[in-house]
Amino acid sequence: MKALIKLTAITALLISASALAAKPGAYIGLNLGYGGMDTPSVNFKNKYPDTYSYSQSSRGFAGRINAGYLWSQDSLNYGIELGYATYANSKYSMTNKDGTMTLKYSGNSLDLLGVIQYNFTPNWNVFGKAGLAYVTQKTSGSNAFKAVFKNNNKVLPEVALGAGYEFANGIGLNVTASHIFGNQPAIDCKAEEIKNDINQVASVDMVTIGISYNF
Repeated sequence: MKALIKLTAITALLISASALAAKPGAYIGLNLGYGGMDTPSVNFKNKYPDTYSYSQSSRGFAGRINAGYLWSQDSLNYGIELGYATYANSKYSMTNKDGTMTLKYSGNSLDLLGVIQYNFTPNWNVFGKAGLAYVTQKTSGSNAFKAVFKNNNKVLPEVALGAGYEFANGIGLNVTASHIFGNQPAIDCKAEEIKNDINQVASVDMVTIGISYNF
């Protein structure tokens, strides 16, 4: 009998705790994962037969911090979120008889997104985000490209989808995939050929695991 009373009390506690989860209000978050800019894959060996070696990378560590506020309407939360993201550089390197030439894209973004979150249980939820991102990207590298280096800024549309779990103490975990709709730069090895194409603000993809705290 005592065991049954204890089990009932624990069950009631868990139900009570679950009822407190996924509450609306102000929150902050940190997301870490994998991402980068959508810069193209290039095979310089086909175009420049005297290429000795070539390497490129466009994906790696990515992160985002954010703060927002959610309002509630039954199982549906809606709100607004401000975030800052940084992601892996895109790097190109080519060595031939004239030496080694490098090209690097680096970037970050500041975004303002509307949020819709559906709580299909007191703890589990799915969400979508959409809005605008102010994207800053920069080109740098070997002196051969110096004449075309530039800092670029552009406001671009952004969307994100994800799922999360929220504990009764206000801590939440989530998985998020996001995409910023930009352009794809044209990459070439000759500065005069890429002056108008290299300085495009590239699209950005990120997949992250995050933690949040709801006040």
